[in-house]
Amino acid sequence: MFRGVLYPTDFSENSKKAIKCINALKLEEVTIHVIDEDPFDIYEEFTIGVDYDVEKVKKHLIDEAKRKAEKIAKGMGNAKIEVVIDKPWIEIVRRCENYDLVVLGAFGRGEILERLLGSTAGAVLRHSKCPVLVVR
Repeated sequence: MFRGVLYPTDFSENSKKAIKCINALKLEEVTIHVIDEDPFDIYEEFTIGVDYDVEKVKKHLIDEAKRKAEKIAKGMGNAKIEVVIDKPWIEIVRRCENYDLVVLGAFGRGEILERLLGSTAGAVLRHSKCPVLVVR
């Protein structure tokens, strides 16, 4: 039986399907939301000369992610919430060493880009050291 399950989410519709799978399997799980670091680089680049506080934006995004994750966690039993700013697939692979299974949606928010550039799910499948269940 799986002791710990890593559930990375971007709160997309596809990632919500993974919740149904976790609940159906009656697994203990960890909810993690990874905020991609790339948008912050873009914000900084296009806001030169504008009064813009990247740290405030990061804090707002982290707070919003925690709020959404807490809502999801209420229906999942024993869930732990972690919010991380990093490259999603790298952070998921790094953390999966501590879990027996990773359950994630096949496509996230950037479905079209993922098909062109390679998806987070695909990178996790290629690099993970533990089993990965990808839900469509």
